[in-house]
Order: sequence, then C-alpha cells, then structure tokens
Amino acid sequence: FHVQFVVVFLTVVLGRQGAWLQAMAQAVAYYVQAHGEFLEMGMDGCAAQVLQEGLDAYPASAELRKLTGLPEPVETLEGDSLAQIEGRCAQVTRSPSRLVELLPMEVSGEQFWPEVRSRSLHAMLLERGGLMRITSAFPNEVAEAALQTLQSEAGWKLSTSESVDYGTNEGIQHTYYSYLGSGVDDIKKRLYTLAPELFPGFQAARYEKSSLIAPHDDSQLFQIQISDENRSQRFPAGTVMYRKIACIYYLTKDWREEYGGCFMDLHDQDCPRHLVPTFNTIVCFLVPRVHEVQELAEGCPPRHSIFGWFSDEVPYLPLSKHGAEFSTMVARQTK
Repeated sequence: FHVQFVVVFLTVVLGRQGAWLQAMAQAVAYYVQAHGEFLEMGMDGCAAQVLQEGLDAYPASAELRKLTGLPEPVETLEGDSLAQIEGRCAQVTRSPSRLVELLPMEVSGEQFWPEVRSRSLHAMLLERGGLMRITSAFPNEVAEAALQTLQSEAGWKLSTSESVDYGTNEGIQHTYYSYLGSGVDDIKKRLYTLAPELFPGFQAARYEKSSLIAPHDDSQLFQIQISDENRSQRFPAGTVMYRKIACIYYLTKDWREEYGGCFMDLHDQDCPRHLVPTFNTIVCFLVPRVHEVQELAEGCPPRHSIFGWFSDEVPYLPLSKHGAEFSTMVARQTK
C-alpha cells in the first residue's frame, strides 16, 4: 500500500470556472480518502498531517473543515466568477494551529540513519511537512573523497533545457554540468540505502556562473530502460515509473549565500525557504514540490552535488480520470 502525499491542482482548461471547481473537488476527495486510509492503518499522525495539508491547500473546503470541527466555509454560488471564488477562499480563517506538530526539518546523520533503517524515508518526510535536511550525512572522509573525485573528473557534459529530450513536454529552464560516470558509485550506493524499497536514479552536478534551475516540481513519469543498471526483478526494464522522493547531496565547502546556487523551497508561497548548500549535507523532499536553484553569481567557485530521485510504479493519480496533473506550480501560475 502506498498513498502519494501531494498538493495538486487538476484542471482541463486553466482559467475556466467549471474546470477549476471540478479540479478542487477531485483534489479534496483525494485528501479525504487518504485521511481515512491512514486512520484505518492506525497511522493517526499521518492522517492528521494529510488533513492539515489539505486544509492548507483548500481552506474553504466544507468536507475537510467538517473533519476537523471547523465552522462551515462561506457559500460558493454556481454563477460566481473564478476571481470571486478565489477571493472568498482567501478570506476564510484558517485553523490557528496545525493539527499535528511537525518535527524539526533538520536532523543529524547520527540520528537519521538508525531511524530511517527501522522505518522509512517517506514516513520521516511526512512528519516534517515533506522536506528535511540531514547534516553530517556520511563519514567526513567519504565526503572528502567524493568531492576530490568530482573536482578531478573530466567527463562532465553540459545539460540545458535545449539539450534534454522532454518529449512533448515543455522543458524546465536549467543550466549545469552533469556527470554520469562511475567515479562516484560509492556515494550513490550509500544514497540508495535512503529508500531501498524504491527505484533509484542519481547523477552528479557541477554548477558554475549563470547556472540555475527555474521553478519546477520534479514530477515526471519515465520508463526503465534495458541499459539501466538499477533495473531488477522488482523493477524490470519497461516498467513505467513515477518520481516520489528527491534528494540532493551537497559536496561544496564554505558556500556563501551571495554566490547564489541556493535551494529555494517554494511549496508555501507565503513563506519560501532558503537553504544554503552545506558540505556533506542531504536535502530530501516529497515529489511533487515546487522549488528552484538560484542562478550562480559571477566570480563564484564551482558548486558540486549529487542528486536524483526515488521512484515507484504507483501513479500520482489516474491520468485517464483526472486529465493533466499539476502540483502547486499550477496554483502559482493561475494567481
């Protein structure tokens, strides 16, 4: 059993009132169902968390508010325009406190590894609102060796939105150098142990001046290739996969905020989070989640990292039923 814990806006034609209302109803139904499934499994904390995420996304939902004992929302009239509906939703008073207290986002490697091996990365992320940072992730000598390897490697290839085949999808604006060689296989194998039940796919990255990744949410489906060394009996070639957890392992020392290249968490539009890369630190988050990598400034040193995703074969939501799927990115574009 797996419940994909996401904030989604689903719409057929953006800007049309009927599609907007239908999308909201479908997303609310998802939160109600996920809440009930967590309760049936005895996972009360996760049930409370998914309910709170639903309220954060749809504070005017009568169904979600009823589950928490909040008063009924303002009435939505059938003839209202999209602007009127959004305006009233924004006026609804949200719960003054979260239904469940989130655990701190930051955790040390010493604390993290025993816990993730006895539970799961997905569960730990849910308890922290979908984003966490692991400091001193590996022994320092391991991180030093990985950095030296990346600094000496010559097999870097420029990756841009023009050089990557996105099929029929519009590419995300990005510029950085990618390394897919075997020089950092040791670190990648260590990273795979973060979520051994999922399918891994990682690579190294080097950012230089003007490198960046524009806002995006990491959601993507792909098919496992016969050439993929991570294919297995559990995940054979040809299987369609969906990204579920993203991880970034930072390997640059003494990085400064003025260099740019920082991770910007844009999931909460009212309170974006700014994470400066720190040596031997891992940042993980649930997918989809809107974020960006800030453009690197002129004169900054190279910024090295290893990043990738853990995926499984469970769709985000049935595409045939709901149409195109979006996360908070669509909410940002329609405001």
